[in-house]
Order: sequence, then structure tokens, then C-alpha cells
Amino acid sequence: MHARCEEIEEALGGTLEWHENPAYKASRIALRHVGDWRDENFAPGLAHWLVSTAELFATAFPKYTSEVRRLS
Repeated sequence: MHARCEEIEEALGGTLEWHENPAYKASRIALRHVGDWRDENFAPGLAHWLVSTAELFATAFPKYTSEVRRLS
């Protein structure tokens, strides 16, 4: 999946953090956003970012995860 990182990052609209773990079949991918959910003024925007980003992940990643399953 990391081989297609540029394509995935473009689909998500941001730079991802790739944490590969060769000792296991699992790795982590993170997309960070600066903010403090405890700040009343910032929390609504952060919640909106979280939901919209989760929707992007849900639509973008199945294509790539199914490719990984076929290769396993």
C-alpha cells in the first residue's frame, strides 16, 4: 500500500504518516490535524474535520485494502 502513498494522499487531501511494522501484518497510517477538542471555539471545526476525514478514509481505502488482501 505504501507504494501507492502519493495516490492515497491525493485522494485524502493531506500528507499521511506511514508507520510500517515489518514484524506484523499490520501497519498504521495517520493523518493529523492541529486542534484542541477542549476549546469550545475550536471543537466544532475539529469535529467537522474528523467526520469528513473519516468519510474520505472510508471511501478511499477499500480499493487499496482489497489489493493488499489479494497479494497476501
